[in-house]
Amino acid sequence: MNHKQTLAFLLSLALLPALLFSCGNGDEEPVRTEAGTQVQTEPETPETEDPTDYEALSALPFQDLAESPAGDFTFTESNGNITITGYTGSDTKLRIPSSINGKPVTGLADGALRDQTGLTVLWIPDSVTEFGEEILKGCTDLYALHTPLPGDADKAYLGYLYGALSYQTNNVAELRTLDFLELGGTLTTLPAYALYDCNDLVCVRLPESVTSLGEFSLYRCESLKYINTEGLQAVGRYAFGLCTSLTELTFGASLSEIGLGALENCTSMRRLTLPFVGGSAGENRYLGYVFGAADPGFSGGFFPSSLREVILLPGCDSLGDYAFYECSALRSVSLGDDLTSIGVRAFSGCSGLRELVLPDSLQTVREHAFSGCSALGSVQFGNGLTTLGVQAFMGCTALTEIALPSSLTALPNSCFSGCTSLQTVSLGGVRTVGANAFYGCTALSAVTASGAVDFEQGNELAERLLAG
Repeated sequence: MNHKQTLAFLLSLALLPALLFSCGNGDEEPVRTEAGTQVQTEPETPETEDPTDYEALSALPFQDLAESPAGDFTFTESNGNITITGYTGSDTKLRIPSSINGKPVTGLADGALRDQTGLTVLWIPDSVTEFGEEILKGCTDLYALHTPLPGDADKAYLGYLYGALSYQTNNVAELRTLDFLELGGTLTTLPAYALYDCNDLVCVRLPESVTSLGEFSLYRCESLKYINTEGLQAVGRYAFGLCTSLTELTFGASLSEIGLGALENCTSMRRLTLPFVGGSAGENRYLGYVFGAADPGFSGGFFPSSLREVILLPGCDSLGDYAFYECSALRSVSLGDDLTSIGVRAFSGCSGLRELVLPDSLQTVREHAFSGCSALGSVQFGNGLTTLGVQAFMGCTALTEIALPSSLTALPNSCFSGCTSLQTVSLGGVRTVGANAFYGCTALSAVTASGAVDFEQGNELAERLLAG
């Protein structure tokens, strides 16, 4: 069984639970409205998410892998440490022992496992700190590897183990069979360019000690499906650039910095979990930055068309101006319970956004924040909202109903203008409605309020409906 057949077999194991318990085809009824104006929706392209649990899959090759007999290795001893010089056994799955004769294995000599063509799975112990040249050269069937990286700066790239002379030649022929990589040792940073151009890797597991990714560290890992990122504190520039198969990344609350273009050309990215939007919690607070846009006004051209969902973790207390500007593919965003403000044009042009739940902590929504969100059919306003900006929801042509909270006392000019499908409005605590706030809302059929309301010009239909 070659390595691609092995990968297919492991994938079938990972897919089995999904196949057993799946039901239905996920078809949805077409969107209909009761108003005279039909909401225009984009034709749906059938989408299926890969059901494979790549996190579980990445552990399968090493499951129950016992240490290989010490007698199957040749070695030398120096200063109480063991250096492996060769392998004389015939097993296809090896776990090099961490000690031999009570002494730690700390080194692999030049060509220690060279031309072991039947070798498919290899575990190099974390005790190894000295790596000779070409230790895996000629290992043409190796598809799963656990290893520390060489500690020397000029050797800290995966291809070195295979005889590559620099990170620029990382993608040597033997490395193209490697699907699963589990890094060991005591790394705190995945070095810059460490896995550069390793474009056949499917799963990468980082040790818990790693808190940062160097720049270009996984650049052009085109087959990458899974990497554990929850414990990272910093991600360098272009770290995931051209990882074109990566569909989901989850960053934890410990993350404090993401470099420019860290996700540039991640053309399959579907779901992101983040503690902030942009380069850090304090600046560059627009999502286009991590996809390579150096200016928020140009973000639209950098977002992948696959991006559907963004989840913001608790602790994100504000969204800056242009935070998601022109992220047209985005359909869902989860806003943390600590959010207090949404900046100017934060979601303007997010024409795929379908529903919105604003937390009770939110107090301010700035000008044009959601203008042009033409698919936005549902907005749940939180009970803490006090300020809406001019034209905040202008042109939200799919919106059919709004219920404003008692905490909001005024609507600014043109706030909901052009919401042509808006049918029912509950003004809540609003007492003044600015000019043209409901201009062009021709489908309005019911307006209610808890008290007297003063309407400025351009709201004649809403004023007449409230008066009964």
